[in-house]
Amino acid sequence: MKTKFKRTFALLLTALTCFSAAACGDNGNGGNGGATSADTPTPPNKIVSTTETTVHKVEGTLHKVSVTDSNKVFVQNGATEYKIVAETDHASLGGAIKKSLDFITLHVNEATGALLTVADGVSTVTQNDKYIILGRSDLFAAAGLTMPEDHIGTTGYYIKTLGNLVFVQANGTQGYQLGGIALLRALVGYDMFSEDCVVYEKDGAMMPDMEIVEKPDLDYRQESNNLTATELYGMGIQGDTDIYPAIEGATIHNAFEYIPKAKYGINGTVAKHEKWYADDGNNPCFTAHGDEAEYEAFVQTIAGMMIDQIALTPDVENITFTQEDFPDLCKCSSCGVYRTQYGTIAATIIRFMNDVDDVVQAYIDENIPGKTLNLLFFAYHDSQPAPVEKSADGEYIPRDSYINEAGEEVAIEPIVCNDNVFPLLAPINAKYTHSFYEEINSGDAESLYQWSAVSKKLYLWLYSTNFGYYLYPYNTWDTMAETLRFLVENDVAYIYHQGQYNQEGTTGFTALKDYLDSKLQFDCNADYNACVDKFFKYYFAEGGDMMRKVFDEIQARYRYLEKENPLSLNGYIREEIAKKEYWPKGMLEGWWQDMKDALALVERYQTTDPKKYEALYKAITLETIFPRYALCTLYASEYNPTELLEMRKAFKQDCLKYNVTRHQEHVTIDSVFAGWGV
Repeated sequence: MKTKFKRTFALLLTALTCFSAAACGDNGNGGNGGATSADTPTPPNKIVSTTETTVHKVEGTLHKVSVTDSNKVFVQNGATEYKIVAETDHASLGGAIKKSLDFITLHVNEATGALLTVADGVSTVTQNDKYIILGRSDLFAAAGLTMPEDHIGTTGYYIKTLGNLVFVQANGTQGYQLGGIALLRALVGYDMFSEDCVVYEKDGAMMPDMEIVEKPDLDYRQESNNLTATELYGMGIQGDTDIYPAIEGATIHNAFEYIPKAKYGINGTVAKHEKWYADDGNNPCFTAHGDEAEYEAFVQTIAGMMIDQIALTPDVENITFTQEDFPDLCKCSSCGVYRTQYGTIAATIIRFMNDVDDVVQAYIDENIPGKTLNLLFFAYHDSQPAPVEKSADGEYIPRDSYINEAGEEVAIEPIVCNDNVFPLLAPINAKYTHSFYEEINSGDAESLYQWSAVSKKLYLWLYSTNFGYYLYPYNTWDTMAETLRFLVENDVAYIYHQGQYNQEGTTGFTALKDYLDSKLQFDCNADYNACVDKFFKYYFAEGGDMMRKVFDEIQARYRYLEKENPLSLNGYIREEIAKKEYWPKGMLEGWWQDMKDALALVERYQTTDPKKYEALYKAITLETIFPRYALCTLYASEYNPTELLEMRKAFKQDCLKYNVTRHQEHVTIDSVFAGWGV
């Protein structure tokens, strides 16, 4: 953490929050950032945030927030009379409560200079006592309080002031994480943009009156890119292993971690179960080629490993058994029956996962009653279609018949997911620079409707980068907001925007996507424009206006390019974007100069606040990676050799300094440097 960076912002007592109704900060500067080639039209002057102008709002979310001013002193002259009472010895939540306690204490101290101490041995309280109470249901009940009737689950929280007392109550690990963040937001105006950029918009002088009942709109909210542990906690996001455990190191595409071929295959060291594998060997056969004994052994093996995992990760509520990363699943005759009857290989996976779930839930009911464990499988490529059909009134229903070769309608038993079995739907061919409300994504939106007919909840695996061009921006900032709303409307419990998970240093305003994820996955109705305004205000400090100008122009350029090239550019995650005609040299040089100007605007911190300057220099320099890379590759022939060599050397130096290690998903940037001879 950058203490001085944070302290400086603590003095900026503004009213802006991400949940305000602030208008979009459109500076009207939709130009090209510099001269353009004569044969390339400039982008339109008007910045259009989305291709669809409608901003949707989702009804029924749980965000009841009442925070009002009071005359109760919280911090005065860098000290506080408040203490924390925390149930850190709670049988299952003690660790989560302790972590929340430490988090609250740290940021109150950073924002105000005051140290919250822990009060031990408190058995009774009165409304005159100055305590922040985490957990302690006994004190909560003794104060005459009851939990709200709203269903907050294990991810929500209840914050209530009673006189001087402040109660924070939750039912799960996430509840105390998010409850601590909400308390700090009310007390000191806390917000985190990155580990290097934490802001406090209130001075913490007074303790407000609070009644807050909240539950995140998505139960599980996974990081998109490579965040630190501090960022995950402080931004209210989770890492993948917080959501589902790693099986032999793999959280997804992990079927062969359960059943490695070296152990169970034809030459297996333990037993030979070759029927567990598809004929091509790339994925499991979820019917065990129709062999009932082998199928039962397969079910029991997977269920047993899941049961063993419960003891290793008791707080985790989901577990995955997911196909390998190959598009096609088994084509044996047994699987073929399901393809014919149900129209999709997914029917075999649902049946298999239901049978595994029966074993797992029976164990839980007998040994850990009340424990939640959801079993997830991929609906991906070959398995994306759901086993449904349309009814006479046009609604999707589980398929209950098929037409045989003789043209006869034959009844079949519908296949639906058990109550704790859910698809992890991965619409890999969607166009993510457009929202799921838009016609271009109607097919993938339809896929959600289909799966909703056979599953009570959905989990969604989405995409937020161009995997062939890591160093180019991918225009999903505003569309991710609308897509999130669409998904929450359709009972999605989890969203993962797969980004540059294997790269620490990112460019193309990827940090903004992480911030938007932290806000919109918590409250999908959060004001997108206000969040963007706030990000640029704080993340780049005095350089924010210049960086916002570049960001707006990049968005406008992408919209213009899609309009002019509808067949080749429509938002697919691997489309060819690195073309000279798309990115004129003058435009790229103009953006690079704008970023240099932004660096100049924050240069004064180099002597007055070196830590803040270091963070700002890093944030802005990472954004220069895109235009510099494009210039060094697309326009190499237009610089003299000495100038080009120096540009490339400086580019490499910054990549090494800030851990920009890849230019494609599976290709390191070392290959670029080698080609350049630097």
